[in-house]
Amino acid sequence: MFFGGDAPAVRLFWAVGVPVVAAGLVIGSGVLSVHGPDLLADTAPGKVLLTLIGFAGYGIAVFTQLRYTNLIVFFGAFLALMAGLSLVGGAVTEDALRQRGEVTTCTVRAVLPVSVTSSDSEGRTQTRIRYAYDMDCAEPTVTAMTLDRRVAGPGDRIDVLHDPWRRLDPRPVNDVEDQGSRWPAGLLLLGLGAGLRLLCEYDVWPFRSHW
Repeated sequence: MFFGGDAPAVRLFWAVGVPVVAAGLVIGSGVLSVHGPDLLADTAPGKVLLTLIGFAGYGIAVFTQLRYTNLIVFFGAFLALMAGLSLVGGAVTEDALRQRGEVTTCTVRAVLPVSVTSSDSEGRTQTRIRYAYDMDCAEPTVTAMTLDRRVAGPGDRIDVLHDPWRRLDPRPVNDVEDQGSRWPAGLLLLGLGAGLRLLCEYDVWPFRSHW
C-alpha cells in the first residue's frame, strides 16, 4: 500500500477519515457559495477560492485511492466516492433553491442547443448537448436558463424557480420538486466507498491488497 501506516487509527483515517474530509470540503464549498458572504460568492477571487476548495475535496479522494491496490476497492471505492461527492454537492444547491427560491411564470422565446465538450483524465473528449432557454418572465431579472434536456418549446409557458440572491441558476419548478433530495443517495455512496476502503485496510477477503 502507498501512504504507509498500519496502526488501527491510521487505517481508520485513510478508510473513513479521508472521505469525511473530502465530503466536508465539497459541502463547505457549496454552502459558502450559496449562503456565504458576498466577498466569497459574488467576486471573482472568492469564486476561484471556493472552486479550489471543492476541487480539493475531489482531489484528496482521488489521490488517496493510490493506497489501494485491490482492483475491486480501487475502482469500486473511486466510483462510489466520486458519485457520492457529486450528489452531496448538488444537494446543497438544490436545498438552497428549495428554501429561498421564488416562482415566476415564463414564456419561452427560443431554445438553442449548445454543444459542450469535456475531456477526461486520459485526454479523451466527449460532447453532450445542453439546451439554452431564452425566456420572457414575470420576474424581469430572469431571462435565461440552461438545462441538460428539452422541457419546453418556443411559445410554451413554464413555471420557473429562481434565486432572488441570483447565485443559483433558474430551474423548472417541477424539475426541483420531482427529483427529491440527493442527500440519501450521496451519503449512501460515500458510505459504500468508505466501507470498501475499510474492508481493504483490515484485509477482509476478497478486498485485501495481498492475496
